[in-house]
Amino acid sequence: MKSVNGYESLANVLERAFDQAATGKGAERHADNKPFHQQPMQQIGDRRGVGFILGQADKKSEEAQGMANRGQVDAAVRELLGAIVYLAGAVIWLERHSQPVAGNDNEQPFDECPVCGGRDDYHHFKCTAAPGQFGVHDV
Repeated sequence: MKSVNGYESLANVLERAFDQAATGKGAERHADNKPFHQQPMQQIGDRRGVGFILGQADKKSEEAQGMANRGQVDAAVRELLGAIVYLAGAVIWLERHSQPVAGNDNEQPFDECPVCGGRDDYHHFKCTAAPGQFGVHDV
């Protein structure tokens, strides 16, 4: 990581979060020999949206608060490092799903189902146009 005077403590925390994901608890529980951008966090995000990933970071933050209140500082730090990893995962998810529109990078295109109005391959659970549903076959 690039060294910038005065930001050593931030670099240390980010490096520890990376280590936790790449070689520690995260790698042991979630990696299944897959690169970070193909792990369950990203796959579930694909089905549920970025809110899932942000919710995981929120949950870890809340758990860390309780641990800190009980004096379990080391455990709270581990949870917060995990929250940082989830937030990084949200950045990766958002960047994977961004499709800037020429001339206006503030608007993102989406595909909308003509039957149920679902966006980007998400359909209402009874949508007859959803692949594999109600006699419609996957292509």
